[in-house]
Amino acid sequence: MKAGKVAAILLGVLASVAVALVPWTPELSARVAAAILVLSVVLWVSEAIPLYVTGLLILVLEVVWLSPIIREAKPAFKDSAFFSPYFSDIIALFLGGMILAEGISRYNLDTLLTRQVIKLAGGRPRMVLLALMLTIGFISMWISNTAATALGVILVHSLTRKLPENSRFVTAFYLGIPFAANFGGIGTPVGTPPNAIGLGFLHKAGVGDISFVDWLIALGPFSLLLVFITWIVLILLFKAPEGKLEMGDGKAEPISRSGIVVLVVFLLTATLWLTSGLHKIPDGIVALVPAIIFLGFGLLNVKDFKGISWDVLFLVGGGMSLSVALSQSGLGNVIASVIPTGNISLPLLMLLFALIGLAMANVMSHTVSANIILPLIFLVQGVEYLPLVLSSVIAVSSAMVLPISTPPNALAYSSGKIPLKYMILTGGIMGLISITIFFVIFLPWLRILKLF
Repeated sequence: MKAGKVAAILLGVLASVAVALVPWTPELSARVAAAILVLSVVLWVSEAIPLYVTGLLILVLEVVWLSPIIREAKPAFKDSAFFSPYFSDIIALFLGGMILAEGISRYNLDTLLTRQVIKLAGGRPRMVLLALMLTIGFISMWISNTAATALGVILVHSLTRKLPENSRFVTAFYLGIPFAANFGGIGTPVGTPPNAIGLGFLHKAGVGDISFVDWLIALGPFSLLLVFITWIVLILLFKAPEGKLEMGDGKAEPISRSGIVVLVVFLLTATLWLTSGLHKIPDGIVALVPAIIFLGFGLLNVKDFKGISWDVLFLVGGGMSLSVALSQSGLGNVIASVIPTGNISLPLLMLLFALIGLAMANVMSHTVSANIILPLIFLVQGVEYLPLVLSSVIAVSSAMVLPISTPPNALAYSSGKIPLKYMILTGGIMGLISITIFFVIFLPWLRILKLF
């Protein structure tokens, strides 16, 4: 092991122990949860050990170190709360999405889809990237961001094979899909859980009479603008190759019978994802449909099953389990208690909540971050709640510097095509741009719409 990685591990351990021992809060469980969080962030950012190993380490520390402390205050607490995220609805969605992508690739259906994307975009790599990102961004307004990313990654797997070998622009494609899904989800109340949580808090408090259509008109353009700006950032960071992406001069091979079955299953899965609001079947359960059919009927075999990116499942599971620890330990409440909310002007208060939300949501679940921050807003008296809620929700949804920041990031990162430093760089840039654009452009736009 290189000296730099050893140093990172020692730094993480020492910082973790210091956070646990120094009595900065009387709640021991909160200090221990913070210690696990600090160690995890250091290991994730430094990549001193594989990211998925950190995901497993989190579970060990939670059960051995944190759980006994929590049970002293909550005797009914069970270790299963830490285990369950490792096969939650999101993990099922990941697993099914990867098997669906494997089936589509095996029977060359991705080639057919890719031909259409390239044709519509004129073949130029940068325009193909824009077409993909806008499509995924729009889809993410209506379905799960992770499901939309799964569909996008399927196309990217095929598209990037047409790029020159060793082209850095491959990274732009794999970053563009999850970022477009994350930003696209901002556009509707159902696009991402923090949106629905924010709307629920507004309705519960009896303020901010904003309808689905109001939200779409107010933030739909904002989300697509962010997708477009992300595309600009990506083509500035990664040089697009010249020429056009070509799929070959010959006609596409006819689809085999097995390929037709895979196509039907793909369309069925996509339809069920798009109509989840009607049938109420969780996206993760829908994603298991192709897994059962493909593996059960021999369209894919056990070698294919073993070959999927199991590491990313443990990475995401670790991130979600960490969110449980932050919530159950009381650390979230400790963080909330130190946020100053008195005698601050509305713009500064909005900026404060936005920056805190952005920082928290980069290292923990967006949903948990929203649930921690949004109740604090309604402790402030004599302010406009709607802009405070919207700025906070947007900031939380714009947090995407790490694979564990959001499931779409983790799914794209599992491709092995994204150096972590580029995800950190691009995610950091876009998080700050998102907050800036909201304050400079869309806050006045909300006033024009007379939403507050």
